[in-house]
Amino acid sequence: VLDLKDSRMKPKELRMPRNFDIETFNPHGISLYTDPSGKSPDTLMCGCRPVTSKSLQGGTRGATKPFYVVQFDPDLTKFNSNPTEVKEVSQGYYFANGINMSPDKRHIYVADLFDHNVHVLERKEDNTLTRVKTVAVGSLVDNIEVDPETGDLWVGCHPNGWKALLFDPNDPAGSEVVRIQNIHSDKPQVTRVYEDDGQVLIGSSVATTYGGKLLIGTIFHKTLVCDLK
Repeated sequence: VLDLKDSRMKPKELRMPRNFDIETFNPHGISLYTDPSGKSPDTLMCGCRPVTSKSLQGGTRGATKPFYVVQFDPDLTKFNSNPTEVKEVSQGYYFANGINMSPDKRHIYVADLFDHNVHVLERKEDNTLTRVKTVAVGSLVDNIEVDPETGDLWVGCHPNGWKALLFDPNDPAGSEVVRIQNIHSDKPQVTRVYEDDGQVLIGSSVATTYGGKLLIGTIFHKTLVCDLK
């Protein structure tokens, strides 16, 4: 955990329960959900249910149903849209990767890694999805974070996918962060807010903002905190 309000910027490792099987725990991503009721953890009752898949990549955060999950597969995207079943609600992506939801929960955003695009899908009353538009990013889009206040998308990107796959320290992959504003308008604004040839940060995969700062995460490298201008 990193407290961006703390000037020391010192990460703290979370303690796991004693009975937690840490040996078989191989996390790939994490999100935080804050209960809008403001209830403290000791007044909340939580239940966990495993979902089995060989290639789950990412999911939308939140306790509300349904919970959409992207399948790490070049030909198909699957989402868990029911608490008792997993069914396909959208397909036809080149390589679906990151996924997130708009603040009003009316739209789903899917990052198509090798197609260099972010797809916008509309949620219907039965929780099926309909494609609305595609926004060209011009880079290999990884994970999507959504600003809860503005609705802006912050996307971690790979300017050179081949280098990212090889992960050669002598020829490092670069890093890139893209901000998409007004994505539902006729002319979304796509801005590159961070670019690096790998000398500072290798293989950026996610980015988010808080309090005037930009936090950039990577696949195998370190995390970078920047001041936004």
